[in-house]
Amino acid sequence: MNNLQVNREEVGLQTEPVIQDFNALLALFHGKSDSICRLFEKEIVVENSDLKRLNELMIEKLSIHDIDNITTSLDITFSNKKIVSFTTWKDFEDYDFEVVNSTTKSVFMQWDFMASINGYRIPQRHTVCVRISSTPNPSDFFKVLLSGGFDEAHDFDIQSCTMICKVDFINNTLAEELVGVAERWNESCECAYSKNGLIRPFLAKNKSKFAFVFELSIIIFLMLGLGVLSKLGVSRGLLRITCESLMYMAFLLVPTTVFVRQLARNGGKWIYEAFGNLMDTHIFAISRGDRKENERIEKESTYTKELISFILNVVFSILISIVFFILD
Repeated sequence: MNNLQVNREEVGLQTEPVIQDFNALLALFHGKSDSICRLFEKEIVVENSDLKRLNELMIEKLSIHDIDNITTSLDITFSNKKIVSFTTWKDFEDYDFEVVNSTTKSVFMQWDFMASINGYRIPQRHTVCVRISSTPNPSDFFKVLLSGGFDEAHDFDIQSCTMICKVDFINNTLAEELVGVAERWNESCECAYSKNGLIRPFLAKNKSKFAFVFELSIIIFLMLGLGVLSKLGVSRGLLRITCESLMYMAFLLVPTTVFVRQLARNGGKWIYEAFGNLMDTHIFAISRGDRKENERIEKESTYTKELISFILNVVFSILISIVFFILD
């Protein structure tokens, strides 16, 4: 029994160096990978041709290094919760997106390759991941923060980030170059807001002010209108000011004020929502559903009727004010 115990102890003592040697051997062949993440705020327009250009830029950058076995894979998520996966770039190019009648929710691209690194006897695996989403998923940012590779040097608003680039690497220089490729591609893409021109962003940015002015002008328009009509009625003998008529007017004043105020609030809310919707965007133009969604947004983002109503209401309020003072 004692001999068996001694043998076990001897085996344990011999196993520990063996494990250490094995770990050292693994470290020699396979380095410990690190991660770097970059988040991008720009809301870009993404078409099939844009994804093709990004893939070409990544392949072009990798081609100048000693890279083996580059594979490109894509996962596209649609609003109907359907996910279409492509294990090769050719599968993506051959797919008919006209059969997809749903809007694109996110695109995930990954480049997987082996790079020869000085100090390692075999090529080391690297991965580059790019995720583009029109509605940022909080879980994605949570994973980025937990990964430890978040680039804190870049100031950002998490809720507005539409693109994430993450590189798992052994060679830091190569990783920085690949992140730079994603950054330059992001900058070259068309901004989704650029399609809105100059007037729409101005109206959307100042929608609260326009709503307040519209609401106030409705109150002025209605109250002064009632005042002008009352004065015309008295001057022409249609209305008589008596104690009884003043009492009736006092009773009617409260519900009239509430009605006018509610009407003005509804008008201000209408302007606020109409001008706010002018900046609605759908960044993807990949599927048939994307095209329909962009056409719908373009059709509903017209501001002509709302702007004309706003101007006419303000003008009428001013005119009635002038008429009231003239009749005074």
